[in-house]
Amino acid sequence: MIVFDLEWNQGRGADSLEEIIQIGAVQLDRLGGRITGSFNVYIRPCIHSRLSVGAKRLPALALSMNANADFPSAYQDFLNWCGDDDVFAAWGSQDLHVLEKNVAHWGLPVPLVSEQFDLQEAFGRTVGTNRRIALERAVSYCGIPDVFSYHNALSDALYAALVGEHIAADALYAPPAPPKRAPKKLAFAESLPKKAAAPLRITFPERNYALDNLKLRRFTCPRCGAPLSLAHWFFFDEQTYYGYFSCHAHGRFFCRMRLKQLENHSWQAERRIFAPSSEDLDAFYAARRNEPHHCKKSSRRKKKQYWYFRNRPTPAAKSR
Repeated sequence: MIVFDLEWNQGRGADSLEEIIQIGAVQLDRLGGRITGSFNVYIRPCIHSRLSVGAKRLPALALSMNANADFPSAYQDFLNWCGDDDVFAAWGSQDLHVLEKNVAHWGLPVPLVSEQFDLQEAFGRTVGTNRRIALERAVSYCGIPDVFSYHNALSDALYAALVGEHIAADALYAPPAPPKRAPKKLAFAESLPKKAAAPLRITFPERNYALDNLKLRRFTCPRCGAPLSLAHWFFFDEQTYYGYFSCHAHGRFFCRMRLKQLENHSWQAERRIFAPSSEDLDAFYAARRNEPHHCKKSSRRKKKQYWYFRNRPTPAAKSR
């Protein structure tokens, strides 16, 4: 079994590829068994000219910036080191996908993987929780001495392998998911005033900013003008989201948000409120089968309260 970990530089705008800048791995004779080898390589970044916030915090960033290896040569060395071992594991499910994206970007052969395991999920099932537990907390929970710095690919791969000793063998395989029930059919308003049908367009530097934007989530009832809001968006595809908001007096109203990337790499969000057709409803119910995006609540009220308590007049000031 190969337990591996990656560190990368997150791209921005149109090219959001997570560019790998370190590959670390350990080889085991079995999960929780003896470590028979290790691999580590630092990779010089050459795709993105700017470092992301996460990459700047990596403890071994200087070793990657001054490295001689590029990704194709480092990846070939990694495959040679893996040999015939085609069972891979990592802490989380993202690393193998990021590796495959980088391989596709460079036009290299895809790694041969017969089985892959998410040790983070397996550890959660072992200790009886559905939450994703951070590697640092798992190491502390298992009583493993944390003598190496985290967010270094080789160190994190080693820690994940050591935590693997505490993972139950049957927890490696996720239980079959229960069949999803068909979403409940909803009734929407069949006609709207002309003013309510006017689209709202806002431009953002990043596409994800639109999902939590307050202006796009706030509505007024097209009938009575009551202030309303939307709690979550349903993902249909990379550029289309659906949602609805409800008025106690006038029922539910259907809305759609579409994202479009502009020439300057910014993103324009267009929100429309309209009476849905049968095709729109089919797309809406298909989107509802996906995991919804729960919009983050505004912290404006908390900021106002914090400002008040920091600046409230003291009893001595009031007496003056």
